[in-house]
Amino acid sequence: TRSQRCQQRRATKPAPLQVETLESRCCLAATGLGPSNVNLNQADIALMADVARGTYGVDGTGIRVGIISDSFNALGGYAYDVSRGVLPDDVTVVHEGVPYFASGTFALKDEGRAMAQLVHAVAPGAELFFSAFSSVFIDPQQDFIDGQPLPSVWNKIEQKQIDFANRIRELAIDYGCQIIVDDIPLNEPYFQDGPISQAISEATARGVTYFTAANNDSNYGYQAPYHPVAFDTVDAAVPEATRQLLAGKTLHNFGTAEAPVAFQRVRLDGVDPNKTEFDLQWAQPWGANASDITLEFFDAELNRISTGLENPTGTWPTAGLPVLSALGAAWTDFHVAIVHEAGVSPDYLQWILATNGAASISVNPATGFRTGTSYGHTNSAHAASVGAVNYWSTPAYRESPRLSDFSSWGGIPVFFDAAGEPLAEPEYRPQPRFVAPQHGDTSFFGSGDAEFTQLRNFSGTSAAAPNAAAVAALMKQLRPELTPDDIFAALAATATPFAVPGYLPEGATNVAIGAGLINARDALAAVANISISGVVFEDLDRDGLRDTAEVGVAGMEVFLDGNGNGRRDATPAAGSGQAFVG
Repeated sequence: TRSQRCQQRRATKPAPLQVETLESRCCLAATGLGPSNVNLNQADIALMADVARGTYGVDGTGIRVGIISDSFNALGGYAYDVSRGVLPDDVTVVHEGVPYFASGTFALKDEGRAMAQLVHAVAPGAELFFSAFSSVFIDPQQDFIDGQPLPSVWNKIEQKQIDFANRIRELAIDYGCQIIVDDIPLNEPYFQDGPISQAISEATARGVTYFTAANNDSNYGYQAPYHPVAFDTVDAAVPEATRQLLAGKTLHNFGTAEAPVAFQRVRLDGVDPNKTEFDLQWAQPWGANASDITLEFFDAELNRISTGLENPTGTWPTAGLPVLSALGAAWTDFHVAIVHEAGVSPDYLQWILATNGAASISVNPATGFRTGTSYGHTNSAHAASVGAVNYWSTPAYRESPRLSDFSSWGGIPVFFDAAGEPLAEPEYRPQPRFVAPQHGDTSFFGSGDAEFTQLRNFSGTSAAAPNAAAVAALMKQLRPELTPDDIFAALAATATPFAVPGYLPEGATNVAIGAGLINARDALAAVANISISGVVFEDLDRDGLRDTAEVGVAGMEVFLDGNGNGRRDATPAAGSGQAFVG
């Protein structure tokens, strides 16, 4: 009978279309940590990662994420974090941090544990591994005399790079991490790939997707071809001692051929001199420097106050002051002179004022100033350097993205290959590749309390990088076959570009923000490889099956109502679940 046929058809009809279950769009809104809080990181919402998890049923399960920073549990707070649900109880600590000498302190901050909290908030199923970047300890009592570094310091600085590189290899090879993220800047080559960049290249060749913080030095850099000028030809009113010091010497010309300038004036405001470095490098192979360059510092009246430190072996093309406090009372208003003492004339110069945060700086003459400060492995060809925006300056919080003032710019040229051989043409890497949210809460780390939750905000590109890495973990779980290039391409293609005040990019690469603000929901949609197909027909007998007499209807549009509003949106967001078939 007709009734029996209908019952048979209903018994074999396909399951109804399933609509995704979205996670709750909320974050911590309380004072302090209660016993069951599991997500403090507001960047989870800014990234639309909660929507991505609910849409595609992923949480990073099966993915191993390696984190490289200063320390993990030197402060002893890991058990507390586990008890409050902000970290799992099975984080593998491969190497714990050791006290190190940096900017006059020995403090370990457990920044790696804070990074792990951010990753866990976005990809709670991922397995986490931590490794301190180095075990080298610089002792201010034994490695310095009268504040001046001994050769042992330079050996240890070099060993830190080697340690860091080996940590990357260890996480990639011995522990099988598919994703690695770090936030450590070191004294690395500007103009060629050093040990850390080389290790990143090896890891990515094995399929590891590598993220690194872009640094927090804004565009406080100066770069220019080396332009020699004889000091004796420069019209400058200088004290007699300075004139005697520089007489007959060749200096870098900060001005023009018609109006040469031997002294570049630098004025600072809001900078901690004990945490700020002035670093100069010139374009010579690392370890095979053939240029004798001296970096001289003068006060506002051009009296010499300090000479920049150089590697005593002369093999590193670098000089600088590890802390500006060495300038004494003049550190807020000083002059720089770059003196070519002997050897080969370099082709190019770059100095970076490493402030690690917001500051106000002016330079005169300004030509060549406000350039890239993402150097070393943050300018690797195979990593993704990540800039920062505040989590509340995102579309998810109904705001347009705005680059954080301190977020480092890219654009430093690479002149040599890893072996120190000159490249045919300078190479400019697309860094930063994109930006991600920062300033989310953690249980202990950071400064400020923007939301009055009695929890600290983790700011900086050090927070943006692990947030981006966690999104990659979701992508990798969804599509395990994705390569690092696939992941970077999807994140870039679905990022939200935005304007950077005062900056107009040249060419396709925006050296301030890369492709823009990443979006987890859209990035996963781009790689999900999900589609619908079929024929629209009128189900005359209401049995849910297309019978022979039920003719297809042409020209109808089909959509999945992913946001559950019962209608087709005019301009659905990418990855919202509304798929259309003409």
